[in-house]
Amino acid sequence: MLFFEGLSRTSNINAALIMTSTPILVTLMAFLFLKEHLRWIQSAGIALGLAGAVTLILQYRHSSGKPTAMGDLMVFINAASYALYMVRAKKLMKKYDTWQVIKWTFVFGLLLVLPFGSAGLLEVQWHTFTPAVWLSVVFVLIFTTFFAYLLNTYGLMHLSASVVSFYIYLQPLFATLISLLILQEVISSVQILACLLIFAGVYLVNLPSLGKAKS
Repeated sequence: MLFFEGLSRTSNINAALIMTSTPILVTLMAFLFLKEHLRWIQSAGIALGLAGAVTLILQYRHSSGKPTAMGDLMVFINAASYALYMVRAKKLMKKYDTWQVIKWTFVFGLLLVLPFGSAGLLEVQWHTFTPAVWLSVVFVLIFTTFFAYLLNTYGLMHLSASVVSFYIYLQPLFATLISLLILQEVISSVQILACLLIFAGVYLVNLPSLGKAKS
């Protein structure tokens, strides 16, 4: 809910850049809730990544795509919530299969969304939907929601939450390319600065594990 509402209030590029902070937030959540050891270089990475997200939120007027501070904040809270989900879902994968986790995730998600979304659902004028709109709805439901969560949950069965979250790095690349080609958005200096801060933070957060892998 926060992601879609936030996306409607901010630019595609801002939303994608903020979502890139998820791997950093996964490391932070693992430290807070799983008591995993946090090295000083990871702490510096978390600080840099959060600084990048805060830069986008506070300097929204200088970003392209007509973003708002509230929209950016909603997307950031969504990223933090998703990071917590990835950390907690890892334990569930040791007891239940992918389909069980997905089923109950969406059942409880539906119960939570109904009080907020039922009024808007009743106001939808279904007869005005064009084939293109119906295809868009089906695409969101099947690919960006169902299969996205299914494949992420399946990945958690075989990989750590941090590794699964690494693939979010592809979001700003795809979102930027699509926004430039279809929506004619442009990249501002603030977005470039935030991108550098976030990616520097991600690199530092994962530097200890990269060093272990090389050794």
